[in-house]
Amino acid sequence: MGLFLHPMALAAYAPTLFVAIYLLALWDARRDGSDGAGDRQIGLKAAVHVFALIGVFTAAGGLQEMLGYLLGKFKGDVSSAQIKAGIGHLLAGGGVFVLVYLFLLPRTNWRERDKVTRLAVGAAVVVLGILAIVSFVEFLGQILSGAEWVLSAQMLAGSVAFGGVAYVALDRLGQMSGWAGRPSAPAGFPPAGGYDPNAQPQQPGVPPAGGGFPPAGGGYPPAGGGYPPAGGGYPPAGGGYPP
Repeated sequence: MGLFLHPMALAAYAPTLFVAIYLLALWDARRDGSDGAGDRQIGLKAAVHVFALIGVFTAAGGLQEMLGYLLGKFKGDVSSAQIKAGIGHLLAGGGVFVLVYLFLLPRTNWRERDKVTRLAVGAAVVVLGILAIVSFVEFLGQILSGAEWVLSAQMLAGSVAFGGVAYVALDRLGQMSGWAGRPSAPAGFPPAGGYDPNAQPQQPGVPPAGGGFPPAGGGYPPAGGGYPPAGGGYPPAGGGYPP
């Protein structure tokens, strides 16, 4: 786990994060026409969401440690203590987040007035996104400089772990903020299989080949069969009328 996400470091800057979220939400609630006007739980929700953020950051750091151990094992010798610490941080951070989500947030009006929630999720996106970018830059620098793979693996794991959690948080923030989804297919085109590109165009009034008129020899009486044969349908010459 990086120094920034170490539990002691999280405890150090958590008050700053709380003050920032609280002041921004309070300023927004005092604007004319704000949907947060009259919200008396801004401070309460800010504190609860900071607890949730600490859990998310701790779990993300544990995930980075676990991935770093697995990647480092390919080309180097990594102590098993690293993955044990990673599992511990992942479970502890995830447990804190679950407890906050199940037992503390339901006692607030965070669903009806979600301004504080959006600020907290946005903070998670910014913090973890920056860590993912920095980790990726450091990974490329170490690869190009020929550093040991064990060190490079830690940076690669950080870019993957922090970037993945940041993406999930960004998607959640987008849903809460009403961003546009994926564009749908334009209407007005027939579905697949509704048009045959090899079909020959037909002219108006002309039936398709082989289907508009009776087949040869089938629609009309055959020659010599539809009418009386010559000399048989009428009295023969000289015999049909009295002399």
